Amino acid sequence: MDNKIQNKNAKIALKQVKFEIAADYGMSHEDVFDIIENAKSNGILSNYFEKLELKRNLEQSVSPTHFE
Repeated sequence: MDNKIQNKNAKIALKQVKFEIAADYGMSHEDVFDIIENAKSNGILSNYFEKLELKRNLEQSVSPTHFE
């Protein structure tokens, strides 16, 4: 259940960031999404996203009762 809430919150935060970037630079939301995806896959943010995914995978591998 917590994972669903985290995913929902992450999607809301990403949407907010896209709106802010689009407003700041006068871009469409689709262009902002493409830029973020390019940065994630082979750009400046690729190492950052790899670390986030590794952290998420490690947290998921730990028993949920461990955090209670």
